Order: sequence, then C-alpha cells, then structure tokens
Amino acid sequence: MRIAAIQMTSTPRVSQNLDSARDLLVQALTRKCDLVAFPEYFALMSPRSEDLLENAQTLRGGIILDTLREWAAEFETWILAGSIPMKAPGAPKKITNSSILIDPAGEIIATYAKMHLFDADLGPGKQYFESKLYQAGKGPVLAKTELGDFGLSICYDLRFPELFRIGLSKGAEAYAIGANWPESRQTHWRALLIARAIEN
Repeated sequence: MRIAAIQMTSTPRVSQNLDSARDLLVQALTRKCDLVAFPEYFALMSPRSEDLLENAQTLRGGIILDTLREWAAEFETWILAGSIPMKAPGAPKKITNSSILIDPAGEIIATYAKMHLFDADLGPGKQYFESKLYQAGKGPVLAKTELGDFGLSICYDLRFPELFRIGLSKGAEAYAIGANWPESRQTHWRALLIARAIEN
C-alpha cells in the first residue's frame, strides 16, 4: 500500500486552500498511491472561531466535504481528511475537529471527532482552551477498508496511549494521525510516534 502524506500551509480562505489541495492531490496520484492523506485543518486555518463556525460541515454536505467526495470519485482513490470542522451535534455554538475517510466511490467510510481537547494555560498570551469552541468526540473509531483496518486520531490525541491500545484491541493495523503540530515541539512529535508504535 502506498500512502501520500500531503503537506501544505493553509490560510483562512477555503477556496484557496482547496485549489492548493487539488494540485497536490493530482501530483500525488502521479506516484500511483492508494490513499491520499491531508493534514489537520488543511482546508481552513484561521485563528477566528467565527470562521470555523461559519465553515463547519455536516455529513449531509458542505463545500469542503462535498469537494473531497467529488475528488475521491473523480480520481477513484481513497482520501483521508486529516481534519475538517464539523458542526457539533446538539451544540450550535460548537464544532468538532473531525477526521473523515472517503472511499474511491466518494462514500464516507468513517468519521472520527478528536477526543482529547488541548486546554492549557502557559502564561500571559499563551492560553489555549479548545473546549471553549470544540466538543470532544465520543470514542475511538476503527475504519475497516480493503486497504486494511485504520484507527483514526488527531494531533493532541497522540499523547494518550490508551486510545491506541483500544484501537489495537479492536483490530487496528495502522493509525492515521492528522496533525498541525507546532514546529517548536517536533522532537515531542517524533518521540510520541515512536512510543505509541513500540507500546503496540
């Protein structure tokens, strides 16, 4: 199995990001990959909660999700949205940070909402409270596919080993971990990836 891991610098403009994403998708497919994986929030990166709420998708559709489904069917390839903003059920002022797996027919196979929210007070000007905007996911997700069985996770989830142990117990053969990880903590990223792999 060949997986293309797309890297891109996203902006607050969805249309611009989707144009860039399509170019990278086409480029990746020239290398005959089976699955194209986009990073966390590839289609919209904005510090404004209003932008995220306005562009939150639903499983019934939205410009981001509809576009991904069209691409998967057009190119007959698996696509993993590392994450996109989704409307939180029963909470109109909140969203979920969700990873979506789409099959080559354009059908949604699995949806995972990030379970572990990053809430941290690191001092003046360095406060992060994802729980103010985000609703946590309800539990682990295993995507059973013809390529193999994938566990899905997002960014900060990587720091919680029990998520990966549960996935393994359910038959996960690999984990997709979409992340927009801070450059200053790349050493942590690599160490945590190795730790989760060794543990399991």
